[in-house]
Order: sequence, then structure tokens, then C-alpha cells
Amino acid sequence: TGQGKSTTLLQMVLALIKNNQTGVMYDPYGDLVKTIQKSVITEDSKKNFIVFDQSVSEEEIKTAIKDKLILVRSRKLQEGGRMTRDRAEHLIPMLTKYLKKNDWLIVDEAFDYLTDEIILKYLDLIKQGIKVIFSESTLMNLSEKERRELLAMTKNFIIYKARNIDAK
Repeated sequence: TGQGKSTTLLQMVLALIKNNQTGVMYDPYGDLVKTIQKSVITEDSKKNFIVFDQSVSEEEIKTAIKDKLILVRSRKLQEGGRMTRDRAEHLIPMLTKYLKKNDWLIVDEAFDYLTDEIILKYLDLIKQGIKVIFSESTLMNLSEKERRELLAMTKNFIIYKARNIDAK
């Protein structure tokens, strides 16, 4: 917390929007999506993304993902962590269903909202050419098996403050 993770993610997503990249970003709190919306000022860039709340339909995703970066905001502070996690377990698989090679999958606070089984499935997306960013403040939310899998498959990490488990 407070090390610059969200600021880095913000800059990355703004660059993706500017460069008309496609894919999905899931923001469990919704504050990052609001900041992105305020930060995009050119009309051309505003056409490159679309914002949905957590009640987005599969048809909306299927249509928008063809030429936009989809930003989905949840409401963890209003609904609580348990409700947000329950929604995310259904929502995130739906969001990734239509990803294609060179699309992006970005999940903020990822390890709070992805189950063990789902994380391993998403790591497999990397093999399909999907560019995956899991933003998280610690690896402590992962099992030992998941950490090994993640370390074996991930080429790049940004670590702001390494705890013992993260430094390994």
C-alpha cells in the first residue's frame, strides 16, 4: 500500500487506451476506472475504451471487445469483499471468454478475486498470446503451488516493497 502500484497501473492503462489496444481490465474498487475516465482527454482516445459496471452482460462484452479496451468497475467499498468476490468469480471468466491473441487482461487486486483454479486457468492465457497483468500488493494470497506456477510462467515482475515471500 502506498508504493505506487495503482499509479503504475493507471499509466499503463492510459498508454493502452492511447494506442487503441483491446482487452479487459477489472477494477474491484472502481476508483481506478474513475481516475482513468477523468485522465483521458482527447476525443480519439475516448473512443478507444468503454466502461461497464459489474452488471455488464455477455453480449455487451462480446460486442465491445472487438475494438475497445473494456474497463469494468465493481463496488467493493459499498458491497463488501465477500459480495465482490462472489460477483468476480462469475464476471471475470465471462470477461475473458472473448479475448484473442494480443488482447490484454488486467485484474487489479487479482489474488483477492481469483480462486486457485481460476488463476491457473488465466496463467494458461499467456500461452495463447494474451497479455496478462495481475496487480497485487503481495503474493501471500496465493498457495505455494500457485506461486511456483506463477514464477515459472511470468517473465516480468514489478515489486515495490518485497516481503520475505515476495523476495523469493
